[in-house]
Amino acid sequence: MYQEADTESSGDTQVSLAVSEEANVGYVKPEHPEIESVNELHFDRFAIPDYQRPYKWTSKNVNQLIDDILCFKDCSEYRLGTLVLHSGTPRNKQLNIVDGQQRVITISLLLYQLMREETFSRLLTSSMRHPN
Repeated sequence: MYQEADTESSGDTQVSLAVSEEANVGYVKPEHPEIESVNELHFDRFAIPDYQRPYKWTSKNVNQLIDDILCFKDCSEYRLGTLVLHSGTPRNKQLNIVDGQQRVITISLLLYQLMREETFSRLLTSSMRHPN
C-alpha cells in the first residue's frame, strides 16, 4: 500500500520514501511514493538485510552529502534522495532497507554526532518547544 505524502513545504529537508506494506512480494513501483522529512523517518525500525553490501562510503562521499545539504539549506524543500524500504510481516515492524543504505547510515551517524554536541542539542530542544 502506498500513500501520497503531503508535500507542503515546512522548511524541513525532505527525502523521497517508498515503503511496500506487503510481505514477500516482488518490487511494485509506487504510483505516488511518500515524501517524508528526515525527522519523520523511523530510524529505530530500519534494518539492513544480509544481502546488502557493507558500508563503503569514504570521507569524499560523506563530504559531498554534507556539501549538498549545506548548499541547499536555505531552500524550503530539498530531495535528499530515495530510500526504498520493504516491510516484513504485520507483526514485525522492521523496515528492510532495499536502496539508500549508504545514505541513511551516513545521515544516522551525522545526526547521532550532532545530538552529542551540547550546543546543537540545546538548539534542537529549544526549536522543538518553540517552532516557527
